[in-house]
Amino acid sequence: MYSYYLIEKVEVLSKKEEEAANLKDQLDELNEVGLKLQKAEKDVERYKQKLEESNEFRKRIKVVFFF
Repeated sequence: MYSYYLIEKVEVLSKKEEEAANLKDQLDELNEVGLKLQKAEKDVERYKQKLEESNEFRKRIKVVFFF
């Protein structure tokens, strides 16, 4: 009777161990996605700044050539 309980407990713990491993894998994947997202956000911010600078230069050029 006691050995049956232990076997059942081992099975439950094995399933929980497998679930924990799967969750850890998912967490690792999400961390990787998060890092990629951070990089993409930095890239977007950099391109946004370049676009704003480009627009400012265009305004200056219009002022120089049209006034």
